[in-house]
Amino acid sequence: MVKQKGRIVLLFFLGGGVLDRPADIRKRLTKIREDQTGKRGAAEMARRLGLPYATYRRYEVDRVAPADVLGKLAEEFPDVSMAWLLTGHGEPYGSTHTAEKLSAET
Repeated sequence: MVKQKGRIVLLFFLGGGVLDRPADIRKRLTKIREDQTGKRGAAEMARRLGLPYATYRRYEVDRVAPADVLGKLAEEFPDVSMAWLLTGHGEPYGSTHTAEKLSAET
């Protein structure tokens, strides 16, 4: 991370990957929210991230969440791959999520 003019700018390089287009990051954030809190779970996601509902919705619609919000997302949902969220590379979830999902299906 680099601090620039009082704001934190997230610079993210993983395995040669760079940040994806903002619209694609927003789509992946929406997928995470739907997986974790359901299709109508935006209010619950906002609550879990400590954000007003309207602020969270902007991160799905027309803004990219700032680094502090992404950090809170990583804390709240440790099985979510931040590399996948920001670059689109790899799997969206780690092995913990996969194991829980498989056990719930059986």
